[in-house]
Amino acid sequence: MLRLCNPRVALASWCALTLVTIFGAGSLRAQDQMPDLCERPHIDGVPHIVMILWRGPTTVEQGLQAYLDSRDLTFNVTCLSADRDSSRFAQLVEQAKELEPDLLYTWGTSATLAAVGTYEEDAAVFPVSQTPVLFTMVSYPVQSKIVPNFDGSGRNLTGSSHTVPLESQLKAMLAYRDVTRIGMIFNPREDNSVLNMHEMRALTEEIGIELVAISVPLKERQDESDTEVEADRGDEEVSEGQPDPSTLPELIALMAAQDVQFLYIGPDNFVGTNQETIIGEALSYGIPSFTGTELEILDGDALVGLVTPYYNLGLLNGSLIERILLDGEAPETIPIGTLARFTYIVRMNVALRIGVFPPLDILEFARILEGESE
Repeated sequence: MLRLCNPRVALASWCALTLVTIFGAGSLRAQDQMPDLCERPHIDGVPHIVMILWRGPTTVEQGLQAYLDSRDLTFNVTCLSADRDSSRFAQLVEQAKELEPDLLYTWGTSATLAAVGTYEEDAAVFPVSQTPVLFTMVSYPVQSKIVPNFDGSGRNLTGSSHTVPLESQLKAMLAYRDVTRIGMIFNPREDNSVLNMHEMRALTEEIGIELVAISVPLKERQDESDTEVEADRGDEEVSEGQPDPSTLPELIALMAAQDVQFLYIGPDNFVGTNQETIIGEALSYGIPSFTGTELEILDGDALVGLVTPYYNLGLLNGSLIERILLDGEAPETIPIGTLARFTYIVRMNVALRIGVFPPLDILEFARILEGESE
């Protein structure tokens, strides 16, 4: 049960702050350069890791590289990126199979499910029984049925999850300002996003807060002539059944009409890709955004967030790779990794822009970002 001192008032008191694990440590942006794991020449005789990535290497892989460098560990790495197109995952999994790696690394729920399926299925697309798999950035590994619990997968894989418990996120949001209505945009095609929405609805209903959750409409197939026009204009490829970003301004307008006090940004690749539009449109109505992931506050204009530092998650992933490939531990016996400490971040330039300032108590422990997105 979600217990709050008083859910109807701004919870800036010590009572509220002791309910949330918000004191974070570690580097959120430790390097300016993208990791060069993907560019390093291969060396004969060392283990080969194939990575299936959503948008190329990220800060997670920076942390992974830093761990390997600090331990003087060398692996051959091949990076396969979906370039933000989930329809490419099946092809990338087949490429990974042909490369016969010593370990497969998958980034995100969609990539992981495309490779290993669920534990209820008879067989995964990727030969998990022969090759260990390490997943990362999976928001709900249990609810997605990738693993039965966090204690161990029961098959030849393990991984890490970046998601701050949603209960803690909600408490952190309420600590910032009085909230009676929260808005949320979600992609109905992403399992992790739908699970996140349902969990948020259950938590908000429990304490009498209204959740205005709006599903992004899916595109319809256009005829051949329409598709050619779209291509001539340079717009993104029309894909039936994919969420339509052109609808986002209208969806935010509908949400603004319902007087939400916060727009919640959860673990959603579509929302992350379109965060500039979503957060920017919300700010035009004076609606601040709260995020549970780093991207929208370090690289965007979210006002406040309670986040797991991606760099630290990468360090954790590096240690898991070492345990599997060098120490010979069986992945099925390794618990799913999570970080126990989180970072509360406030972007003060956004607070000044819309006049929604944090309580003084929050300033005592939050990381304050003064300028534009870093």
